[in-house]
Amino acid sequence: MKVLINGDPAELELTEAKRFSQRFLGLTVFSHLPADRGLLFRRCRSIHMFFMRFPIDVVFLDRSGGVVRICESLKPWSMAFSAKADTVIELAANVARAKGFNEGCYVQIVDAAGC
Repeated sequence: MKVLINGDPAELELTEAKRFSQRFLGLTVFSHLPADRGLLFRRCRSIHMFFMRFPIDVVFLDRSGGVVRICESLKPWSMAFSAKADTVIELAANVARAKGFNEGCYVQIVDAAGC
């Protein structure tokens, strides 16, 4: 899936965690995450970093796609939560702001088939 931030394309490809195993394991099965890749969790307000091997940036979106919180360089064995969130995007550490994510901006997730 592609990402638009305030209508502009971000050089970022997301994979959606749909199945229970994908949602539960998340990025724990990887040793790193490339700067142009991310993991998307719909219907999600919190994430855990249990068993993670590297820090990540976490972007919380509300139902309309507005960024309500960004946790930068979240360390392994920690947790993050946003009561206003509906969707979560996990990115490599120090990537969220570099790609243009800021609190209050609008994010649109576009299925690659719909481009």
